[in-house]
Amino acid sequence: MTKQIDIKELIPKMNPGYVTCDKDGTWNFWTTLPYLEIHHTYWQFDMDYITEESEAENLSVIFNIAPAEDWTKSLIKVGDK
Repeated sequence: MTKQIDIKELIPKMNPGYVTCDKDGTWNFWTTLPYLEIHHTYWQFDMDYITEESEAENLSVIFNIAPAEDWTKSLIKVGDK
């Protein structure tokens, strides 16, 4: 098993966008501002910000990232987005 890292270790290496953690501990990178879907325990695309270029990527498939202490407050802005 690979060493578990803190999301803050990845942020300086990322392109501008946003990162979030779902209730199950899955971290995602978003190119546009996501929306907290609290009743379904995850973050999703916010229709007010979505564009044709909007993308989301599951970071937990690539990295062993420690889950957020409070997933509902996990939204982090990355770079100058």
